[in-house]
Amino acid sequence: MPRSTKIFKRLQQKAEKRRIPLNALFELTHRCNLRCSHCYVDNENHTELTTDGVKKALDILKDNGTFFVIFTGGEAMLRSDIYEILTYAKISGFVTTLFTSGTIIDGNNAERLIKTGTDDYEMSIYSDIPSDHDALTGVDGSFKRTMGAARLLKSLGAKVTLKTVWSKLNFARVKEMYALADKLGCELRGAPYISVTNSGDTAHLNTRCNDDELTELFSSMYELQKERIDETFNEVRSKEYDYETLKDKRICGACVTKLRIDPYGNIYPCVAFGNAMGNITEDDFKSVWSGDSFAKSFCELRVTDIKKCRDCDRFAFCRYCPADSLKECSDMLIPTDEMCRVAKAHRTAFYNTMKKI
Repeated sequence: MPRSTKIFKRLQQKAEKRRIPLNALFELTHRCNLRCSHCYVDNENHTELTTDGVKKALDILKDNGTFFVIFTGGEAMLRSDIYEILTYAKISGFVTTLFTSGTIIDGNNAERLIKTGTDDYEMSIYSDIPSDHDALTGVDGSFKRTMGAARLLKSLGAKVTLKTVWSKLNFARVKEMYALADKLGCELRGAPYISVTNSGDTAHLNTRCNDDELTELFSSMYELQKERIDETFNEVRSKEYDYETLKDKRICGACVTKLRIDPYGNIYPCVAFGNAMGNITEDDFKSVWSGDSFAKSFCELRVTDIKKCRDCDRFAFCRYCPADSLKECSDMLIPTDEMCRVAKAHRTAFYNTMKKI
C-alpha cells in the first residue's frame, strides 16, 4: 500500500487516535559488512533473537495492530535465516520492506529473495561516483555491488528505492544522483540529517553540510522536482498561517504509531531514542506499550509545547526530532542548532526558487 494514498492516510489517522503501533522498524542484526562513517548504529555484541524469537515478536506485533514492518540492520542479509523471516512476515500479512546495502545480493540469491514476497527493497547510495561512495562505506567495490543488486532486483520485477544521506561528500551531485536513479528506474529519497549516535558519538558530524552547501542542496532539489514547490507551499500555508490548528498535533509518531525492535528484542520509541522500554519476547507488550512512563509522558507532548518555535519563520521547513533534542540539548522541547540551521537553508532555497517561477 503506497503511503501517499488516501487509504493509508486514513489508516494512519485512526492508528494515531487509538495509539496503535502501525509501523515497526525491526533491526535483525547490528552486524554489518560495511563501515559507513555516518552510521548511527552502535555495534553491540549480544545474542541476537533466534528465528523462533523473531517469529514470536512478529506474532506479537501483528496481534497489536502492526501492519508495516521494515527489516534492517546492520546488514539484515547477514542473517542466514533472512529468507525464512521475510517469508513468515508476508504469510503473516505484513507489508514488508528490506533495508539493505545490496552488497550481498547477487545471481545466487536474488530469485530466492523475490520468492519471499517482500514488497520493497531500499538501498543506500552516497554518490554517483564509485570511489566517493566506497570512501564513505569504507569498502572498495561496494558501489558496484549495490548498483548490481539494484539492477538485478529490478530485472526480476522488484520495487527498489534508493536512499541517500546528503553531506559534504555529495551535496553538489544532486542532479547526477537523480539521473542515476532515473536510469535504474528507481525513486531517490534523501535528507541532510546526520545525527549524534545513541551512545553519544559525534566524530562523524564533520560531514554535515555548511550553510551555503545546504542552501545549494535544497535549491538543486527544487529545480529538479518542481512539483515539490506546490507541495511545500501548501505545507507552508498550513503551518505558518494557522499555527493554532497544530495545538493537538503530536511532535512525532514515536511511541504512537511507530516503534523499533533491536536484534535482542528490546523495544524503543523509534530508531533515534536509545532507552529501551521493555523486551518484546520477555515482557507483556500491552503493558510496555501503555504503561511505560516515558512513553506516556512523550505521547502527551504537542507541537505547541515547543515554545521557542511558535513564532519562528522557519517552522514550516523544520524537521523537528525530539530524540535529537534530547541527545544534543538534554531537553526534547529545545530545538538543536542543526535543526534550525537546516530549516533556515531550506526556507531560503524555497523562497529563492519561488521568485524564479
